Amino acid sequence: MGDGVIFLKHVRKDDPKTRIEEYLDVLRERSQIVMKPGKHIAIDEALIMWCGRLGFRQYIKSKRARFGVKVFVLCPSDEEWQGYSWNFHLYYGKDTYMVEDPNASRLSVSERIVVFLMKDLLNSGRHVITDNWYTSLRLADYLETQRTLLTGVVRSGGGPPKEVQNMKLDKKQSVFARKGNALVVKWMDKKDVCVLTTKYTVNIVEYKKTYFGNQTVFFNRPLHIKKIIRKWEV
Repeated sequence: MGDGVIFLKHVRKDDPKTRIEEYLDVLRERSQIVMKPGKHIAIDEALIMWCGRLGFRQYIKSKRARFGVKVFVLCPSDEEWQGYSWNFHLYYGKDTYMVEDPNASRLSVSERIVVFLMKDLLNSGRHVITDNWYTSLRLADYLETQRTLLTGVVRSGGGPPKEVQNMKLDKKQSVFARKGNALVVKWMDKKDVCVLTTKYTVNIVEYKKTYFGNQTVFFNRPLHIKKIIRKWEV
């Protein structure tokens, strides 16, 4: 690289990622020099719109762009860097998220993505927030061995015991279950919300909501449910 120009040295016609990965490596390096990841981080996926022909172009119905390049991102929570990516990786349609630690071999692809993006941040006491595609009790247990905390919305098969899954709750009612350092809370809002955390303890906070006509209603909500609903507020 010189004078702002990046020369690609290892381009292969049969491997499309070689045409862009050297540039992305430089972009990641510069991002990590400029910004600090902070103590609390979030991992999610994004879709970068792409309308041309591309072998690894994805279609995601729930995204605004619909068609594009899927990218997994690790974002800091510090207000100064919100909206920026500290680490990221494009999805090429193959399982490229290899983790050297043999203890991570039993993790699923989505769980390995979290470990892959955090490989330089593990064992530093950080707290990662994920959505239900990544979150599981298995991932929480592994990250705990790496001195890393986890909080995230969790699917029914990702860790909540069946007693919690099958329990019928009234609106604004909650139930907690703990296994080791992992805490699962199920809370009924308009629908069931289930969160797994290794950071927070059982804690109920009062919440105020004002409706049309200045009618104010007070109710209780689990602390980490409040933080998840407020989009990575930590």
